[in-house]
Amino acid sequence: MYTLSPHGEYLAVGTSTDQVYLIRLRDRKRVRVYGAGGGSYYPVSRVVFSDDGKRLAIAFDPYNSQGVKVYTVP
Repeated sequence: MYTLSPHGEYLAVGTSTDQVYLIRLRDRKRVRVYGAGGGSYYPVSRVVFSDDGKRLAIAFDPYNSQGVKVYTVP
């Protein structure tokens, strides 16, 4: 699961263990790791940037009580 930010600055890559890596494409560096937290291992089912690219919504496996989380993009 992955998505590109609206302005092409970042790539968000979801994993099967509740984490999303935010990669800055300019220098290909991982700048942040997002996740459900608490040591859960629920897969990321969807990642979506807001239209302005300032927020990232992450949906976790539907059986996960964490549901959807929204994070600020640096």
